[in-house]
Amino acid sequence: MRDNYNTLGFSFKEFTLRRSKADQLQMIHGAKSCSSGALVGRNLVLTANHTVNENESAKVIIHDIVLEAIVVERIPEFDVMLLEFNDSSLVGDVPRLNYGFANPHLGQKCYSTGFPLAEMVGFNPVFYSFEVSRLKVDQKPHFFQINREVSKGSSGMPVVNDRLEVLGVVTSKAASVLCGQTLPTDWGFATNSQYFKDSIQKYLPPINIRPKPQLSSEDIAKKLNQTAVVVLACSL
Repeated sequence: MRDNYNTLGFSFKEFTLRRSKADQLQMIHGAKSCSSGALVGRNLVLTANHTVNENESAKVIIHDIVLEAIVVERIPEFDVMLLEFNDSSLVGDVPRLNYGFANPHLGQKCYSTGFPLAEMVGFNPVFYSFEVSRLKVDQKPHFFQINREVSKGSSGMPVVNDRLEVLGVVTSKAASVLCGQTLPTDWGFATNSQYFKDSIQKYLPPINIRPKPQLSSEDIAKKLNQTAVVVLACSL
């Protein structure tokens, strides 16, 4: 079978390969935006509520496989959402965050992994370390502030401590919360897990309550990179 060529003189296959990953997702899956999330069960993804609107469908990318997902819990007041996907095409054990939830503390070192600016830099997870710089925001007291810039695509990233306990979920940059003020560029906000943990935990496997070990930043990065997923908001 011969390839069909366009007026530029190369095949459709070559044309597809020349497109960025984001362009290909737009063409094939109708993806409108890319965000971040984390595996908290074999087929469960924790992310921000605003990553997929009610008039959009959800898909997740795991190990370069695009999987259909449905919303099983939407908590708009805290900007958190839990997705469930069909895991029948995944082989073997799937790494996940399974160390439960913890309360953030002022000055605490914390960590995250996500896919900022995925349409520009690709779908390789980016690991961050930062500190909790404020425990409550006046307008939204369920938010805590982090000294890390939140770029497009970062929404939905988990924030964890050195025991891999979830402190919160990255939701917004400073400008979208404190409108009309001149703010540093390295500010971001996450929603505190203590506000939403009960709604999420009922879907998760039982947590081992034994004392959890403190991990090195290298081990944390490895675990977070293994459990990070891309969340796609797609046309219905």
